[in-house]
Amino acid sequence: MTGSVLQRAVKVNRLLSIKTGPGAVILPADITRLHLAFARNDFPGNVSRHHGAKKFWRDYLPSLKYHNPTVSMTVERSSEASCPAKLTIHYNGSAAPKTLPATSSNDVSSVPMPTPVHSSPNVSQTKEINMKSKSNREILERFIKVSEAKPAEILPSDIQLKGWIDNMQEKSVKEANIMKLHNAKRKRQEDMMASARGKTA
Repeated sequence: MTGSVLQRAVKVNRLLSIKTGPGAVILPADITRLHLAFARNDFPGNVSRHHGAKKFWRDYLPSLKYHNPTVSMTVERSSEASCPAKLTIHYNGSAAPKTLPATSSNDVSSVPMPTPVHSSPNVSQTKEINMKSKSNREILERFIKVSEAKPAEILPSDIQLKGWIDNMQEKSVKEANIMKLHNAKRKRQEDMMASARGKTA
């Protein structure tokens, strides 16, 4: 696979990962916004606690946005080491869920949000997921369960194409490693020959 073809394949594979990856889910119609909050920097002792939240943002949020374009998704990266790592799910007031899936109180909390004076009588609601010290996959699994998201419909052709590109990329990496070893061997031989010529000169 040539360089230009490989570059195009990498770009296509990124798009396919967004369309077909683990974050390819459809959110219920009553969810209006997702908000992520975590530390901007890796403070001492804070690396593992916020690492999963960062990977969730990078790996899964693009896919969630692709499949749910009308849902607002915002990210707050704090410069404070003591900031929480939270994923907040916002619901509209008229369709706020009445019950929560069974879960640990340390992981999820439900917070009713009172409406301002002179607004509609509906009461909006949020759910907060604690992302601290959790892997990106654990956060995604908890999010899907709490939000009651459903898998997005994936075209078989997209899955087949992604599999083909993955195989081609793996093959390309193997070929590059073989060529690297071959070049290193040839360089050693050339150095030995140059050294031998120097001794006989």
